[in-house]
Amino acid sequence: DVYKRQAEYMGKIKLNQKSIMSTENNTNQQQQQYTPNQPSNLTTEQMEEQLVKEFEDMFTRQNLEKNAYLINRMTMDLEIPFYWIGNERKIRTISQDPNIIKNALEKTTNARYKPERDSVQINLKPQHYQVIANQVPKDQKEQLVDIINSYPQKDQIKEGPQYDQFEACTCSFDSSDQAYAFEKWLKEQLPNKQISVIIEPENVYFTCLLYTSDAADDLLCVDLGGRRIIKKKK
Repeated sequence: DVYKRQAEYMGKIKLNQKSIMSTENNTNQQQQQYTPNQPSNLTTEQMEEQLVKEFEDMFTRQNLEKNAYLINRMTMDLEIPFYWIGNERKIRTISQDPNIIKNALEKTTNARYKPERDSVQINLKPQHYQVIANQVPKDQKEQLVDIINSYPQKDQIKEGPQYDQFEACTCSFDSSDQAYAFEKWLKEQLPNKQISVIIEPENVYFTCLLYTSDAADDLLCVDLGGRRIIKKKK
């Protein structure tokens, strides 16, 4: 059953990759064909106001998931070079002045401009928090599951315990407080101190992939805003 779920999981990833590649190609064609006109009847204040509204809408979780143009240029830390934000079609429609765009970003609640990196940091709160036990010996996998199932607040575990192809055991929680409390408890219970336990934030769990040409070669797949990397075995 575990291997069957893994096969289905990798199949879904490949389908998502093809979907994003197709969407990205269409977006690039639209970007190349589009020649924006700088509005001549708007004041600087009005342009900034429109840009703030556009950014507030653009950087919501729901809309960002569908924006292949930005996803394809985003780091795992949800950071995008400013050039790509300023070159986004809807933004160019309002203004092509980088100073106006940066000023609008400073007034946006769900993103901020980072002048030291000339980039835009998108602020999305993780939807879940994963507690991951790595390097679990095969002869201790069942014992670890028994330990986790004895957790006094087990009802807080939304998913798991479950193992992946790298022998890592994962449990998901809704809040960081729950995840940190469980991490502390689990470390105290582990008979093998060589097993490492870490917490990873999880954002928009595999509904979109950060996709680059390098990642395509190795089938590197990450969730939007997460830290977990699933790499195809060679």
